[in-house]
Formats: sequence, C-alpha cells, structure tokens
Amino acid sequence: MFSIITCVGNSTILLAIKNTRDLHTPSYVLLGCLAFSDLLVGLICQLLFVGVKIAEFERSFTMYCWLRMLQTRSAWTKTGVSFLIVAAVSVDRLIALHLHLRYSAFVSVSRVLQATLVIWILSVILCVVLRFWMTAEWFFIPLVIFVVVSVVLTVSTMKIFRMVRRHQRQI
Repeated sequence: MFSIITCVGNSTILLAIKNTRDLHTPSYVLLGCLAFSDLLVGLICQLLFVGVKIAEFERSFTMYCWLRMLQTRSAWTKTGVSFLIVAAVSVDRLIALHLHLRYSAFVSVSRVLQATLVIWILSVILCVVLRFWMTAEWFFIPLVIFVVVSVVLTVSTMKIFRMVRRHQRQI
C-alpha cells in the first residue's frame, strides 16, 4: 500500500515538473531529483521488503537471502541519496536567500544535475562497494554521513529561519 502511494505521489511530482516549463528551475529540478529517488524507494526498496517478508513466512531461505541482500543494498543506497538530496534542498534554499538576484548566476540546472549525479555515485560507492570490503566497521561510514548531514540541515535551517525572521522584522 505504501509503495503505491509513494509511486503515485512522486510520479505526479515528476510529471508536473517535466510538463510545466515554469518549473524548470534549479530548485524544482532538485525537488524532482528528490522525487525520483523517493520513487525508486517505492518501486524497488519497499517491494523488495515485501518480497523478503513473503520469503521469510514461506521459509524459503535461499530466496530470503537473495532478496534480503538486494533489499539492504538498495535501501541503503536510495534512502541515503534521498537524505543527501534533502540536505541539498536545504542548502539550495539558504543559497537562494543569501545571494538573492545573484542566485541564477551561481546555481544552474546543469550544476544541480551534476551535484545529484555525484551524490548518486558516492552513495553507490559507499553503500555497495565499501560494504563488501569492510565488514564490521562498515556501519561507521553511514553514521558519520548521517551526523554531518544532520548538522548541515540544522545549521542551514537555523540560518534560513534567522534570515526570514530578520526580513519579517524589517517589513
């Protein structure tokens, strides 16, 4: 049920951004990238999780192992990308408020897409490749990334709040 809701909601967002020319801005493209990664979570991760549970109930241990491995790798990768893109959206909004009219000179759709591609590549490398090389210590890497991204989100949100509050007082 959640997979269907996730897929329909994110597909609607992607279609709206694709079909509306006014939404072809860096901020909306970044939100589209977030919707795309969340769509993949609904299409792949949530359905693999259902498959894992079915294999577990059916006591099909071979199928359970394969599905669990696929589900774990894809969940770490895709949810990690979603989390990093949420941080990128927050930083994008901070940059837009800070730069005002100079925003379009520094931030473009191609740069947003390049940054998103880097996020995807790093996520795949960290969550899949390093998982096979590191065994027990592997969990330390996502933990550090989570803490750093949480700090970035907190700081950027606080700065945005201060800017908006100052602007509100001036008005």
